[in-house]
Amino acid sequence: MKNTIILTFALLLLTGRPAICGTITVYADATGKYPTIQDAIDVAVNGDIIIATPGRYTGEGNRDIDFLGKAITLRSTDPNNPNVVAATIIDCQGTYSDPHRGFYFHNNEDANSVVNGLTITNGDAWVGGGIRCWQSSPTITNCTITNNTAREWGGGGGIFCWWGSSPTITNCTISGNSTKGWPGGGIFCWWGSNPTITNCTITGNSGLWGGGIGCEGSSPKIANCVISNNTGSGIRCYLRSSPTVSNRIISGNSTEWDGG
Repeated sequence: MKNTIILTFALLLLTGRPAICGTITVYADATGKYPTIQDAIDVAVNGDIIIATPGRYTGEGNRDIDFLGKAITLRSTDPNNPNVVAATIIDCQGTYSDPHRGFYFHNNEDANSVVNGLTITNGDAWVGGGIRCWQSSPTITNCTITNNTAREWGGGGGIFCWWGSSPTITNCTISGNSTKGWPGGGIFCWWGSNPTITNCTITGNSGLWGGGIGCEGSSPKIANCVISNNTGSGIRCYLRSSPTVSNRIISGNSTEWDGG
């Protein structure tokens, strides 16, 4: 009992709030207790849920978001409502001269770190214009990831997974993303990154190759997806990549080398 009290007091000192899992609400106009999404994550403890109300989230603290290795959920008010997802926007405002992305997972996050029901757009970064995962495997679900860019020789305009990152990507629309030099306009999986991609629509993305999904030394599991109208092929894998692809529709993709 004594040790429990000490631990609870220590967590209170470190986080500024009781060691009890709960809900934190943030607002795009910064009127809440925690002005930005990152402010809310900074004080959150494992098991917490952060709810982003509808609005356009911009500026420092609402982009380049870091989960800090915490097993928490960041979601919209109703992740199953497409209108709410479309209205809850992480606007990265990235440019070539001022690069920013939506999320950077790099603290060994696992499936208990969840992004649910957000639109992530206007990211511009060397790799992973929308989301970058490095040795981390979060859950990304019910999200729209659109109009993000990976620059120069980077890859993964929408999502970049590398060095053993195997996120779970479900019920997402990944569209209109691009990479200027490397593969994976929509998603790029690199060296030992084996994401599970299910019930997703991956369309209108472009890359040098693998306009929809590109794999290098990786073996993603792709099921129940529509992969269409991507430039640079729908899926392209090389260098010991062995994807598992089932129940998919692959159509209307194009490239100089191969289409589907």
